[in-house]
Amino acid sequence: MLHWFKLLDYWFSLIPFVDERFFQFEGVDLEEARYEIVDGGVRLTKIQSRLRQLMQWTFNPHPAVADHPYKEVILEYLAGFADRMDSLPEYPGELKQLWESVKSEYAR
Repeated sequence: MLHWFKLLDYWFSLIPFVDERFFQFEGVDLEEARYEIVDGGVRLTKIQSRLRQLMQWTFNPHPAVADHPYKEVILEYLAGFADRMDSLPEYPGELKQLWESVKSEYAR
């Protein structure tokens, strides 16, 4: 299961190279952004909602994890994700604000 952690390293290594629009949330017209396509043909709002969902899962994992055969690995991955989010040297756009808002809403 070490590939999960390699993917974590890979994901965080990409942050400096990702379109900063992924990390802009304030003042965004959601109706307009819903149709905005970014590099790779992906809808901007889809990427933003999945990022937020992943952050939420670090505190409140998806219910399917409870019965998953690799539950412990998934939980360890999510804990590693949270640790990495807390220790980023630089946060592009509004990523830090998003992370802090998710933590204040879901952390126990």
